[in-house]
Amino acid sequence: MNLAKKIDRARAALRTSEAPLILTGAGISVASGLPAFRGRGGLWNSRELLKYACAGILDEDPVGAWKAYEAMRLLVDAQGPNPAHHAIHHWLGQRPRGRLFTQNVDGYHALAGDHANELHGNIHRVRCRACDHSETPPAGQWNGRPACPRCGNWLRHDVVLFGEPVQHAQAFTDFLDVCDMVVFVGTSGWVTDTQAIARFARRRKLPVMEIDPALFTRATWWTTHRFREKAEYLLPELVAF
Repeated sequence: MNLAKKIDRARAALRTSEAPLILTGAGISVASGLPAFRGRGGLWNSRELLKYACAGILDEDPVGAWKAYEAMRLLVDAQGPNPAHHAIHHWLGQRPRGRLFTQNVDGYHALAGDHANELHGNIHRVRCRACDHSETPPAGQWNGRPACPRCGNWLRHDVVLFGEPVQHAQAFTDFLDVCDMVVFVGTSGWVTDTQAIARFARRRKLPVMEIDPALFTRATWWTTHRFREKAEYLLPELVAF
C-alpha cells in the first residue's frame, strides 16, 4: 500500500475516534533539538550519562546528579514544541474525551497547549527528598546547595529514574480500558511496554497507530496503522481535516 492510501486510512481512523489514548516518547522531541535516549546518538549509549538515570545515584553522587539534571533542564529550556506537538494539540482539542500520556519530561506538550499525564515527571519541577514540598523554580543554574525551603533537606528534580515507579500508572491503565484508539508517537516501547498495550488494544478490536522512523519497535507487529516517518512532518498532515 502506498503512502497516500495509508494516510487516507489513518485519517479515517483519527477522524472517527472520540476517546483516543496517545502515548508519546522521546522521539517526538528530537525535532525540537533534544536527543533521544536510545538508537543512534541516544543518551543511554553513554555509560557516564546512563549512571545518572538510576535511582541509586541520588545517594552515591547527589551533587553530580543535581548538576546533570540542571544541565538537561537548561537544554530543554533552550528549545520548545515542534509541529508534532502542535498537531496533537489540534487533534485533541476536538476530542475532549481523549487523553495524552507522555514519557517525556520536557513539558513541551504543556507549552503546545495540552494537559499531558507525565509518566516520568517533569524536569522543570523539583521536590524534596524528605518531605512533600515541590516547586517549579526559575530557569537557570541553582545558586548554592539545592536545599528544601521547608525542611532543609536535599531537593531533587522530579523525574522518574530507573528503579522508581512511574507516575499516573493507574490513570493510564484505567483509560486503556475505555479508549477507542491507541496512538504511539516516537517511543521505542522498552520502558513502557507498548507491545503489551498494543496487544491488549487489538484484543479489544481497537485501531493501533504507530508513528516512528525506526524500522521496528516492540509494538510494530500489533499495529493497524504503521508509519516509518518523522512525526513533525507526518502528524500535521494526518490531522489536517
